[in-house]
Amino acid sequence: MWLPTHRFANEEAAGPLALVRPREGFAEVYATGFYRGSEKNSRFALERMGIRFVVTAGNEGCATAKGKRCESSFKAYVMRSGMLVASANLALEKVDYRSMAGVPGAVQYRLTVTPIFQDKVMRVVEQLIVRGENQNVLRKSDMERVYQLSADGQLTCKQQSLWESEGVNSAPAVAPPPEPSGSAADSGDKVKKHK
Repeated sequence: MWLPTHRFANEEAAGPLALVRPREGFAEVYATGFYRGSEKNSRFALERMGIRFVVTAGNEGCATAKGKRCESSFKAYVMRSGMLVASANLALEKVDYRSMAGVPGAVQYRLTVTPIFQDKVMRVVEQLIVRGENQNVLRKSDMERVYQLSADGQLTCKQQSLWESEGVNSAPAVAPPPEPSGSAADSGDKVKKHK
């Protein structure tokens, strides 16, 4: 359960996060924490790491950002002594547009990440796909990283993400290519204008 108590100009909200079980006439609260993210695009789930409960909070920033730069973030809160400890923060999806030597126009870099929870570890499977303006795949990389759960409830990983190890941020940024005319989005706009 997330109770937003503060709202910000960037459409984010913040407030207490609680692991709750409803009962007849009351609720049992097992752990509490704090979360800040998109009020509209945040999604929560409950996972297990052996005997520990983990609450995940996903901010689906790429859900409505077709053809634009975006990032969908992911936070894992490990339950420890009545607290939801913010233990890991990573991107589940990231899209950016950069230039690449020898390739004309904007190059799209898309990172997708899948977390898998196991006893005392969170495995993270990453895939980075690089596409040219005509959507042909220029490069594809896959990697698995492992986050270890420490006694204080933190999830730590010594490996860099594919995004960092491939040096995406060091490439010069460029504007995303314009959407092709006659796309579904354009036709939807035209219908709205005629109403």
